[in-house]
Amino acid sequence: QEQEQEQAPPPTQQQPQQQAAAARSESDQEGVYRVTLQRGAGFGFSIVGGGQAPIIISKVTPGGPAHADGSIVTGDQLLEINGESVIGANQHRVVALIKQASKTSLFVLKRGSAQVADAVGSASDEQRRARVEQERKARVEAEKARAHSIGAAAAPASPARSSSSSS
Repeated sequence: QEQEQEQAPPPTQQQPQQQAAAARSESDQEGVYRVTLQRGAGFGFSIVGGGQAPIIISKVTPGGPAHADGSIVTGDQLLEINGESVIGANQHRVVALIKQASKTSLFVLKRGSAQVADAVGSASDEQRRARVEQERKARVEAEKARAHSIGAAAAPASPARSSSSSS
């Protein structure tokens, strides 16, 4: 009996191992995974999306930390950066989190597909073009309004007429 007890790990050690295995299994089923990367010039990936669209990896830079690790691929969805969820965050917020991230950072991602990255990238490009056009129109309207107000201020309230005439 003593030999059997010595060979079997104590129940307190088995339970965390079983929980970890169950968590890994659950993560694998959902396609969620964690990657710890060391920053170089950056983390070696680009993103698209944000807001209502998920944040998707649009490019893994050859030779960068993400490429060297090999886990992150184009089309994967970024879920967290160092424990902070990026679900629903706009792209500017996510880029700021990445730039502020420590040299060694933990990323949580979900497996996706290259087709998703292409679709989100196209949607993001269309949204960006629409936003640029909307901003251009707003600038033009603001310039027209400013020119109108300057012109109105420069014009005399009532034209002055001289009583003398020259011949």
